[in-house]
Amino acid sequence: MRDEKYTLWEAAGLFVVGVPVVLLTVAVLAVIGLPFSILLAWIRVQLWNWFAVPYLHLPPIPLWAMFGLSVFIGTFISTKATVKDAPKPDWKDEGKALLFNVFGWLIALGIGYAIHTWFLR
Repeated sequence: MRDEKYTLWEAAGLFVVGVPVVLLTVAVLAVIGLPFSILLAWIRVQLWNWFAVPYLHLPPIPLWAMFGLSVFIGTFISTKATVKDAPKPDWKDEGKALLFNVFGWLIALGIGYAIHTWFLR
């Protein structure tokens, strides 16, 4: 922590510069993350409609309800394990992790489709 005190003008300048940077960062992350979140919700809706509706006699769930449910549950579940003194991943590592997640989602969709189409008819 810094021992220096900011003057009113310095603090105002940091606020004026800092707030747009934070808002821009949030906007960029939303634009990048929203399509992947909607894709995951769509995959979950398909799996729900293939298995939960006919076999558990549950009602179908719309895409936006599944999206909201996914976001709600995601706020309570953390999938990242932190290791003390581990190097910070760069954007390439994060991109690889995202691609592996999307690939895993698509594999789950394919397996669900195969089971639904060929084995449960």
